[in-house]
Amino acid sequence: GLVDAAAAAYEAMAAREDVRAIYLSGRPLHEVPFTFAVEGALLRGTVACLVQTASDRFTVLEFKTGRARAEHREQVDLYRRAMQEVFPGCVVNARMVYAEDPQAV
Repeated sequence: GLVDAAAAAYEAMAAREDVRAIYLSGRPLHEVPFTFAVEGALLRGTVACLVQTASDRFTVLEFKTGRARAEHREQVDLYRRAMQEVFPGCVVNARMVYAEDPQAV
């Protein structure tokens, strides 16, 4: 059951034209680690997928199952800010991708 659910979530996200367009528009980087200072504390994390769409442009793709929640938006914004620090002077966008709700972004 769990493997089937994971496969179905992957297929749902991979089938989305908007996600495919971003992913195929540049160089995808997977599992990008970062350390980032937030309010005086160091935060370590990993961005699941970062796509370099131009020499000075990146898009964070954050994949989620389940329903959209406020903490997801906070997480992806933190990831975007961290990547902005890693790539100063570049434009970094972020996109939430939900398996169950293709309209949520």
